[in-house]
Amino acid sequence: MKTGRLIRIGLLFAISIAILFWGINYLKGKKFLQPEKFYYSEFSKIGGLTESSPVTINGFNVGSVREITLTDFKQGKIMVKFVINYPDMEIPLGSEVKIISTDLMGTKAIEINLADSDGYYSYKDTLPGLIEGDLKDQVNNQMLPLKKSAEDLMASMDSVLVALQLVFGPANRDNLAQSFESVTQTIKNLEKTTVFLNQYVKKESGKFSFILSNADSISSSLNKRSAELHKIISNITEFSDTLKLLPLNDVATNLNIVLADLHKMFDAINQGEGNLGKLSQDDSLYMSIKSTSENLNYLIRDIRLNPKRYIHISAFDRGQTIITSNDSELLKAINNDNDMEFFVCLIHQTFPLPEDDDIFLKFKNLSLIQVGNSYYYYTDKTRNLDRGKRLVAKYIFSYPSVGLFSWLNGKWHQIEF
Repeated sequence: MKTGRLIRIGLLFAISIAILFWGINYLKGKKFLQPEKFYYSEFSKIGGLTESSPVTINGFNVGSVREITLTDFKQGKIMVKFVINYPDMEIPLGSEVKIISTDLMGTKAIEINLADSDGYYSYKDTLPGLIEGDLKDQVNNQMLPLKKSAEDLMASMDSVLVALQLVFGPANRDNLAQSFESVTQTIKNLEKTTVFLNQYVKKESGKFSFILSNADSISSSLNKRSAELHKIISNITEFSDTLKLLPLNDVATNLNIVLADLHKMFDAINQGEGNLGKLSQDDSLYMSIKSTSENLNYLIRDIRLNPKRYIHISAFDRGQTIITSNDSELLKAINNDNDMEFFVCLIHQTFPLPEDDDIFLKFKNLSLIQVGNSYYYYTDKTRNLDRGKRLVAKYIFSYPSVGLFSWLNGKWHQIEF
């Protein structure tokens, strides 16, 4: 009786131990009645992954982590052994095992990213492992661009502040004040200009009205004289018709004939035919006229300088030079033998000679007297009128504008003889 009771107690204890063991393994994800496939994956860090952590594919639980061991103490390599509870499930070659966070508290799990491949991993193969960044890493990754943007913004703001300090600094405050004052003055000037324009428009509005009324009257006059304008246009039209009826072709033909005759005549002249042709080809007539003109000019000048050769002088002349002038004061001074100084001026004109003129090389003693806007260049001055006359006769052929001049009572006179 006592022995049977002990056997029942022992059997119950063994069954309890078996149930406890099965329950613990069940909680760990182990299923004794279902076959399992083991795979391995190596990581440099696992980020809080523990044994019995779930293994998922696209969020669906397909297994669990069985064992985590440190395989390389120097490099810190960690080997994770995980099981797939579906014996028919195959993992394609190239698939990746990634440690992920399943919630905000940092609970870790394994996510298998299946690859598109024809081959499959074998039982107990080692798959490449990756780890997803934790919340801190994700926050850092999200905040890094914001941090960089903030730093760039702060640098830009610093540059702006430096520029503002330069603009509004003590050295530029006076310039800014002057600029604002100039702008204010400009606005005041614009206001004054606007007021002036308003007053001007009001003042000149009467003239504008008068102009508009004149334009209106002109328009009315043209309207009233429209019949006359129509008549004028009709006359122009009739004149045009009359001109159209004229034998312009005959006129053009006759004009062409006249032009042809003129062309023949000019050809004959160019060839030296006829009197006009001989005159145009022979320059003897031109040379004769030129020689006669020069001789006549010389004769006139010689008569003016030496009138005694051609004009009889009475006994009362006493051998004096005859002066022909309308200036009675000058004639009186010369006849009374006043002490006068005479200047032999080779050139007299209204502008000065250039300093490099050849006449200064020929006459070293050439001097200048300026009277008003006239310039007189003289070589000799004398108090003897006859000597002055002889000097004029000496230079007259080389300098046709030579003349004899003198001062009388503060006035400049030309002696004509």
